[in-house]
Amino acid sequence: MTKNNEQLLSFVSQQGLDKDSHNQALSMVLDKVLDIFNCDRAWCLFPCDPEADYWGVPIESTRYSWPGVKNVELDMPTVESDIETFNLHLNANRPITLGINCDFPVPEYLTKVFSVKSQIASVIYPKQGKPWMFGLHFCEDHHDFIDSEIELFDLLGKELAKTFDNLIFK
Repeated sequence: MTKNNEQLLSFVSQQGLDKDSHNQALSMVLDKVLDIFNCDRAWCLFPCDPEADYWGVPIESTRYSWPGVKNVELDMPTVESDIETFNLHLNANRPITLGINCDFPVPEYLTKVFSVKSQIASVIYPKQGKPWMFGLHFCEDHHDFIDSEIELFDLLGKELAKTFDNLIFK
C-alpha cells in the first residue's frame, strides 16, 4: 500500500475521533476520497435495504459540474431496479464495478439521471443500524478499475464503517 493510501485510511479513521458533527466529518472524508480517486462523485446511500420504502444520500461530495441525488430529490422511492441493486451488493463479498470492462454495465437510469459512465460501490456495515452503500461515480470519462484501487476502496469502506460507529452511534 502506498504512503498516500495509508494517509487516506488514517484520515478516515481520525474523523470519527475529531469531529462533533458527523455530517461535517463524513463530508470531509468524501471530499478527500474525491481527490484521491479523481472521481466526480463520492456518496453514501442509506439504507441499503431492499425492503425500505425510500432511500437517500445523506452524505455526498461532488464536482461542481456533476450534481448528485441531493440536487434531484432528498428521498428516493425504492423501485424494482433499486431492489435488484441492493440485493446484488448485499450478496457480494467485494466492491462491484459498473462500466466498460467491469463486473456489470452501467444501468441506463444511472447514465440518464446522473451521467454515470463508471461506478464502484460496496455495502458498509456499521455495528448498529441498517447497512449503507458507499460508492464513487466517474462521469467525465469511463474508468478502468485496477486491483489496487478496488482493494483500497474495499479497505476504505471498512474504515468508513468504523467511522460511522464512532460518529453516529456515540
